[in-house]
Amino acid sequence: MIDFLLDALWRMFVPSQEFLLHWQEDISARFNDRMGNIIGAFSYMHSRFSDLGAYRGLSGLFEVRFPPESFLYGMRMNLLAPAGEFITWLRFVNTSVVVLVTAFICYGKARRMISK
Repeated sequence: MIDFLLDALWRMFVPSQEFLLHWQEDISARFNDRMGNIIGAFSYMHSRFSDLGAYRGLSGLFEVRFPPESFLYGMRMNLLAPAGEFITWLRFVNTSVVVLVTAFICYGKARRMISK
């Protein structure tokens, strides 16, 4: 008897996997119809910018090796090392600005599309 009640409650309040899948597909289709396939644009941008992760080791390009006739021969100096904190801060600021500008532009466009 208890198993029957638990099973009934389970079916009443917990949606099935098929229901959730169809619901998500329906919501995605409506969103794409209304927003002009913006998910396709995001996937395109993701594919274009995913390759940029390979460029994280560029600090080796800014490394100076002193020539043999120098009294500093054998030493190496990274020109980006003193600017590391500033570059980190600058990256944060640039990312913040880009995110805010993108949000304002997308909000304005979405607002115009919805009000039509």
